[in-house]
Amino acid sequence: LGLELVRGENRKSWGRIMRAPIKKKGHVVLDYCASTRDDEGEIVGRIVRSKVTKRRSAKAAPGMYMSSRKARWGGLWPDI
Repeated sequence: LGLELVRGENRKSWGRIMRAPIKKKGHVVLDYCASTRDDEGEIVGRIVRSKVTKRRSAKAAPGMYMSSRKARWGGLWPDI
C-alpha cells in the first residue's frame, strides 16, 4: 500500500491493526481501530472486525487478500 495515500485528509480513512491477523485458508480476519463521527460531530474510535476473503477481494479489490496476509500488528489498514 502506498504511503502517499495516507498523508493529509486521507489519513482519517485509515485505521491501525489492533492485533495480528488471523490467517485461515481462503480468508483473513483483521481487527483494526477506525474513526467515525458521532451524532454531535465529534470523532470517536471504534474497533472493527473485518473478514477479507480470497474470492470476494479478487473481484472487488484485487491485491487486498495478499495485503491482508502480509499485514502486521500496528500497521495501517483502509477503513472500507
